[in-house]
Amino acid sequence: GTTARYTAKLLRDACPCATCREKRSAPTPASVLQVLRPEDLVPLVVTGMKPVGQYAYSIGFSDGHDTGIYTLEYLRELA
Repeated sequence: GTTARYTAKLLRDACPCATCREKRSAPTPASVLQVLRPEDLVPLVVTGMKPVGQYAYSIGFSDGHDTGIYTLEYLRELA
């Protein structure tokens, strides 16, 4: 009975796949400057969304990433 709106960036930054979880948990030295790739400068958009059973969605992004499975419970947490 609720409605939530998500930005593509929020969903991409919260991707629950193993690779993204590992990257988020890896320590990053404070003195390191991140070099942006050309694709990092293009606005991120959701390119597709497919149901996974009756419990989740697989979301594709314009940066080519599409391996995260967002459970309905996780989407509620992000709202």
